[in-house]
Amino acid sequence: METYFKLTAVVQIVAFTLGFVASYVLWRYPKNLTTPNKYLAVSMASISYALVVVFLVETGWITSLPHLYRTGNLLALLYIPFSYLYVRSAIAGKKFRVIDLLHLVPAFLYLVDCLPFFWLSSADKQLVLQQDLINLHHLNPYAQGWLFPAGFPFPAQSLQFVVYWSLQIALVITYYHHEQFAKTEANKNWRIWLITYCVLQVIPVFCYFYGWFTSPDTSTVLIQLTVAGNIIFTAIALFTHPSILYGNVQEMQTLPSTSKIRVNPTLDKSRTSPDSVQQREDPAPEHEHKQLIDAEKALIITTQLKALMLTQPYLRQGYSLQDLSNDLRIPAYQLSSLLNRYLGVSFNDYLNQHRIEYCMDRMKKGDGHVLTLEGLAYDCGFSNRNSFTTAFKKFAGLPPSEYLREIKSLVQLPSLKKTGHKQNA
Repeated sequence: METYFKLTAVVQIVAFTLGFVASYVLWRYPKNLTTPNKYLAVSMASISYALVVVFLVETGWITSLPHLYRTGNLLALLYIPFSYLYVRSAIAGKKFRVIDLLHLVPAFLYLVDCLPFFWLSSADKQLVLQQDLINLHHLNPYAQGWLFPAGFPFPAQSLQFVVYWSLQIALVITYYHHEQFAKTEANKNWRIWLITYCVLQVIPVFCYFYGWFTSPDTSTVLIQLTVAGNIIFTAIALFTHPSILYGNVQEMQTLPSTSKIRVNPTLDKSRTSPDSVQQREDPAPEHEHKQLIDAEKALIITTQLKALMLTQPYLRQGYSLQDLSNDLRIPAYQLSSLLNRYLGVSFNDYLNQHRIEYCMDRMKKGDGHVLTLEGLAYDCGFSNRNSFTTAFKKFAGLPPSEYLREIKSLVQLPSLKKTGHKQNA
């Protein structure tokens, strides 16, 4: 039993460490953090904290921190509701509403149920701990509550897990068969990730129910190991999919219109991205060709364009000329005329120039030493590292890795290469 305990303790340490690191990255990066990532960060942090309390109980160190006893169960009740909110927000784009506070009711009821125990002094809690640690039969029944009978929280938590997990599966299945979600190649990684995420939660819930029919020793160890395994594999899946980790939700929810792009036929289709395609302006109607913008109107649009760029729309992956047109409420053909005729730059170059300026500023502030180049690329609006490196070399004159080395060695940095203007607006 002692050897087995040591093994579970090591697994728990690895699990909650990875869980907290993943939660921090999900919450902290990128700067334009998306709502789905916040839900996932809270979900993973909650279950990781619960595992920390389990670890303290297993090692007996909980006697030195008696006020943490039973708090892990409180946070565990937040894990699956926020997991469901993450899947719902990622798929359907729904934000948190007042009615969503109902998802916190189970955790609130548990808090009320155990409130008298939480108010006990440290000495009184240690007496309870001594009894529970001697007999594992006292751990799962949660006999310290006053609102519900002993043993009620454990099956209630298992039922909560199953209900929310079923809701997640229903969402994934519904959108998997949705025409736009299921048949778009750009969403392949998202489909795989969401299915993997839900499948990883199956084993813990199975062990919850299995624990009803087996000994406390066996059920406790199984639940601890499966929960730890769920955290470890979820964290690994996130770390190996930076587009998910850094919140590239735009790729799933808003797909670029295929009628507005022309793919280079020499490119491998599997490697095509919003940054590696050439924007094609839809030909303006014949009567509109006679209404191309003059210098005065170009000046007005340029002012509006500069004001919009201050809001950093270029940080959104897949941002297109049509998106810019919608944001400014100006026809796309007029924007194309402004960029090409008056500013002497294509839409892609104009967009990427702002992205690289933003990226270089982030690097100077030290973010380049915290994020990986992949993370920095996603944070700056690029869909992959290759397109980021190509654009960086084009506008900065050297690769991003070399630019970082020059910053570190305090070498004078090259100024950004500005695209020439054919005519001042």
